[in-house]
Amino acid sequence: MFKSPAALGRKVSDIGVPSQALESLPRPMQRAVQFMLAGAALTAIWGIFFIIAAAVDTSGAVGPDGKKISSGSLAAEIVFLALEAVIYVALWVLMARKCQSGRNWARITATVLFVLWSYQTYGTLGSLGSSPALIVNLILVLAIWVIGLAALFMLWRQESSAFFRSDRV
Repeated sequence: MFKSPAALGRKVSDIGVPSQALESLPRPMQRAVQFMLAGAALTAIWGIFFIIAAAVDTSGAVGPDGKKISSGSLAAEIVFLALEAVIYVALWVLMARKCQSGRNWARITATVLFVLWSYQTYGTLGSLGSSPALIVNLILVLAIWVIGLAALFMLWRQESSAFFRSDRV
């Protein structure tokens, strides 16, 4: 029923990579795409962790009025977290594919998304507590931020800029 990537003639590292092979890209672009795909994978792990943490620890589930929230509200919160994680992962993969295709707008969009993630990371730093779940969340958020920074560094290298200026369609 399910076939492994190797059975389809693809390496696991090529998942999510369009028909243009990574080998044909300048080295910084190859690394940028790899960082973005790693960011997507780590973001998926972060999303799964966040959903499990929210579902397991219902003791902290209180509304702004200090009352415990209902199970329906908790379910809505978990659905929202899942949707948020899926959108983040999709953005990572979309930016990787479009940057790999030489779309300069994707490089600019990735930069703007990194700035937004930096703001979210800063907010996470402010909510640091002694809970193990909060510490794991912080570690994952910081790791995603570092991957994003590395991808941006590669995207804005001189070789990458030349790649984006070349005649890409």
